[in-house]
Amino acid sequence: MRTRSVLAGAVAASCLLAACGSSHAVNTLGTTSTTGAKGAAASGSATTAKAGAGSATTARAAASSSSASAAGSSPASSSSTAKAGALGAVGTVEVDVARTSLGQVLVDAEGRTLYLYKKDTPGKASTCDGSCAVTWPPVEVKDKASAGTGIDAAKLTTIKRVDGTEQVAYDGWPLYRYDGDKNAGDTSGQGVSSVWYAVSPAGTPISA
Repeated sequence: MRTRSVLAGAVAASCLLAACGSSHAVNTLGTTSTTGAKGAAASGSATTAKAGAGSATTARAAASSSSASAAGSSPASSSSTAKAGALGAVGTVEVDVARTSLGQVLVDAEGRTLYLYKKDTPGKASTCDGSCAVTWPPVEVKDKASAGTGIDAAKLTTIKRVDGTEQVAYDGWPLYRYDGDKNAGDTSGQGVSSVWYAVSPAGTPISA
């Protein structure tokens, strides 16, 4: 009888251990499964975050490209065109005489020195067109030229240019401004290429 009781106790203990081991295995598997799920979720979140960061980077690059395009849409030629337009034909142009480093010369109402082009022929249309007329804007007028103090009104006329506009002339010479003159009284166009000269009140080129 005692032997059977001992044997029965051993069997019960074995079953108990087996049950605990089974439970532990189940719990361990459950934990592993749960941990795996959490890891996958974390990995997915990280991937999503990276994708979002990539989208943000793409958006910033697109914005930068758009800004660069907008900044580059203003070519240097636009400035030259605007400048040429600002010095184009106006209703009335007044020609005056002012004292400069060259002596008394013809100037416009803003005091900018006026020049003649030795390749022109007095009384005939200007020969300065295209890029020449950008550097040396012709003094154009829509209505008439007005003689200021010191100007011989009889010498102040207009000559039609090849494009149909009227250019102010003095003693037959078509008149021009110089793009290199920035302020009233500047005479930096004097003697350029030995063909451009400021104009005296008599209508003759100022000697170099």
